[in-house]
Formats: sequence, C-alpha cells, structure tokens
Amino acid sequence: MLLENLDGTPADTQNIRNCYQYYRQNDDNIQEDCNTQLVKDNLHDYTKDDCVILDMTDDGGKPAFRVVRITSVLGNGNYEVQFYETYSKAKCVAKREYLPAYNDAQGYEVYTSSPTASMTAMIAMANEKEFRFLPFALTQKGNIPNNIVKEMIRDDYVVMLLSFS
Repeated sequence: MLLENLDGTPADTQNIRNCYQYYRQNDDNIQEDCNTQLVKDNLHDYTKDDCVILDMTDDGGKPAFRVVRITSVLGNGNYEVQFYETYSKAKCVAKREYLPAYNDAQGYEVYTSSPTASMTAMIAMANEKEFRFLPFALTQKGNIPNNIVKEMIRDDYVVMLLSFS
C-alpha cells in the first residue's frame, strides 16, 4: 500500500502511526458498535446557581466577557442571569474577587455579597449560545477557577503576561 500526498507525490510515512487498510464492508458494524457506546452526559446542562462566562464580544470581534450566575432556568436554552463584577485591578484574572452586582438607589453600580434592601440586582436574559466553557463555581474567595482562566487565555478573553526578573 503506497501513500500519496494530495498533490500526488509519495507521502512520508515516518510520522504516521496505526495505518490500517480500510474495509468498507465493516462500516455498519463499526457504526453500530460506536452508537451503543455513546454515553449521555450533563456537562453542558446549566442549572440554577451555576456560574458561567458570558460572551460579550463586540461587532468588531474584540473578545470581552462577563461573569454571571444563573438565577433562573427559563427553558429553550434561555436563562435569567445576575452579573458578577470586581473592584480588583489585579493583573491576574484568577486573583480578582468577583461579587454580585447591584444598582443602588442612586443608580450606581455596587459589587457586594451583602446588599441592602434598596439595591436591585443587575439581571439580564441570556441564551446558552452566549455561554463559554463549562459551568463552574467561584472559589471561596470569589475567584474564577484556574481551569476556566486557562480556557479564557486560550480563547483570547484574557492575555497572559510574562515577566522575567
């Protein structure tokens, strides 16, 4: 069996592993076997009190995000969410403390875990198509977990800065 590149030149098989002949007559058996091994999971089932990253990318394509907590499941992939914000200016996103966002009686934004009776939660409607990554829980200190921050770096929501001393 000779392997060729798309342009017809001989292919170098030095890096190809596990090359086997293809027998089309086994397709149905293989497909049936694969279907019986499928396991349904709940990895993308968002529930009340899950935190998620809400994609707020603008029309220009500049990635932006907000941390939100699901306050109500409305159905058909729609959710009511409360925004979480931070006062922290820490360079490391994983070290910023995120708190529930409220509007006070004067209309100012306040980020606190102890709202007063005159504050109203900053709530919006969102569709799961706007959610990024898996649902998560903020750490006890109100930080975004490191595994989510890594995904945010990979998808350009945050930039990783390296400093050498």
